[in-house]
Amino acid sequence: MLERDIVKKILDYINKPRMGKSWKGYAWKNHGGLYSVKGLPDVMAVVRKDGKSFFLCLEVKQPGNKPTEIQKALIRKFQELGVTAGVVTSIDEVVKIIEELK
Repeated sequence: MLERDIVKKILDYINKPRMGKSWKGYAWKNHGGLYSVKGLPDVMAVVRKDGKSFFLCLEVKQPGNKPTEIQKALIRKFQELGVTAGVVTSIDEVVKIIEELK
C-alpha cells in the first residue's frame, strides 16, 4: 500500500464522526513545501478521549521504510514534550495507539 493511501485511511478514521463513542478527533495532513518545517510528521491530530485531549504526531511510512534523521529528531522532541509521536505503517497501528491513550 502506498504511503498516501495509509495517510488517507488514518485521516478518514480519526475524522469520522463518532456518536456515543468514548473518543472523537480531528486530524490533518502536513504538506511539505518551501515554507514548511522540514521533517514535520505527515499526520497531526487532536483526539479527545474520556474527557482528556491528546495531541498526536504520526510519521507515516510504507512497511519497511524508515524515517529520516530529521524526522526521528522531531519525533523525539515531540515525545520529550509529552506528545504521543511515532512512526506508523498501517491504520491498525493508529487504532492501537488511540485505544491505549490514557
